Amino acid sequence: MKIRQPIYPVFSGQSVFEIQVVEWKKNVGDSVEKDEVIVEIYDNKVSVELAAPCSGILVEISKPAGSTAKTPREDQEPEALGYVETEVSENEKDKVDNRVKDADKSNSAAEPDIDTHPILEEEVVADTERKIFITPLAKIIAKEKGIDISKVRGTGPGGRITRKDLEIFISQNKNSDHAIEERVKEKDAGVTPIPVKQEMSRDMPDVNAREMNVFDTERARRFDVSNTIPRAAIYLDDVDFHEYFKAKEELNKRLSGQGPIKVSPFHIVIWAGLLALNVKDESGERKFARFNSSFSGYSDNGLKGRWSEFSAVNLGFSVDPGNDLRILVVNNADSKSLSAIIREMAEKTNRFLSTGRLLPGDVGNSTIVFNNPGAFGIDGGLQIIGVEKSGIGEYRPHVVIVGLTKIKNSLTVKTLSDRSNAIVTSPTARLEMSFDHRMLGGRMAAEYMKTIKKLIEDPEFYSGIQ
Repeated sequence: MKIRQPIYPVFSGQSVFEIQVVEWKKNVGDSVEKDEVIVEIYDNKVSVELAAPCSGILVEISKPAGSTAKTPREDQEPEALGYVETEVSENEKDKVDNRVKDADKSNSAAEPDIDTHPILEEEVVADTERKIFITPLAKIIAKEKGIDISKVRGTGPGGRITRKDLEIFISQNKNSDHAIEERVKEKDAGVTPIPVKQEMSRDMPDVNAREMNVFDTERARRFDVSNTIPRAAIYLDDVDFHEYFKAKEELNKRLSGQGPIKVSPFHIVIWAGLLALNVKDESGERKFARFNSSFSGYSDNGLKGRWSEFSAVNLGFSVDPGNDLRILVVNNADSKSLSAIIREMAEKTNRFLSTGRLLPGDVGNSTIVFNNPGAFGIDGGLQIIGVEKSGIGEYRPHVVIVGLTKIKNSLTVKTLSDRSNAIVTSPTARLEMSFDHRMLGGRMAAEYMKTIKKLIEDPEFYSGIQ
């Protein structure tokens, strides 16, 4: 017999609300082989190639190139991108029947998990209250055991009920039935029963156990990874932006050759940070090369750590639409002028904030990140090292994130031309940086921050900006 096997998207990014279909590698009517790449999607973090779930014919493309599919809620069926029709042989049918018969045997755990068998299409069972998704094997077992599936919590994709869910349900109910029987016996014997479950203290509020949705779970997983990084943080107070405000008007005019442009203090910090990456040490090597790199583990014998230096600087910058922080990216920022970087940042930010859409190249693969909490009036805080997730599910932590706080007028001591000191009012801010302590020591981190500060406070720095 023939069945239709759905092609489901993969949601791998942090706080990903939808995916976009980039390209179908096959057309309707084409033959496909199991595990052959047939469609490419983009999930606001990475491009992902999806393989055919089975061999057969691509009979339907539900989501053509350019369309989107939303992340399902816990009680929803994922949106299928398309369907592959495959032929199920009698042998496969016999295998299913035999595995169902063996489901109650003690060694059933060693059997292949038929819930994920590639030839089986999951079914939808409807009752009067809600839709219930259950795999074919689980449906058969539930029927044989007389289980009311509306009382079973599914943990499979889209909330499907699987064989394991039924096994847990049966086990829990057996324990519950046994406890009730023991209580009845004790009551009949005149024995005061010991409560099976102690009551909570009256001072403790009631607990409602909840589960996260897929994108909140992904965010939590990223922070689990991030928290394994031995991070350190430093900050540098009283970074003086007096020279920026002096040069601001002329700078905006000079950079507005291809249209109006406004250079902000955040842009200045980014540009100073990019230039600092090119500072050479006494041997002619880039002094701060590790700031644009990633820790990559240890040698086979564990004696030496390894790190990967990136050949280009992909600038990550934070954008907050009001519900979740995103890191957008300007690729190859080290080969672009500041005016080009500002225009690209503005284009990607405006598109994201106005439409909520991100295109391939807008996010992912950033190598160094700059954050601007000062835009929200923040005087200080702790920058959190982010992690990038690759298409194969590996997490790569950033080495550095630099933050700029709110600019405010402060009393500072300045050295005048006659070398005397004077107390003046200047617009200052704090620079903050968190870094991967496996890659950087405190001294090197401090030198990078002081280099950025020195550039920002140097009048000649502004004359060379293009």
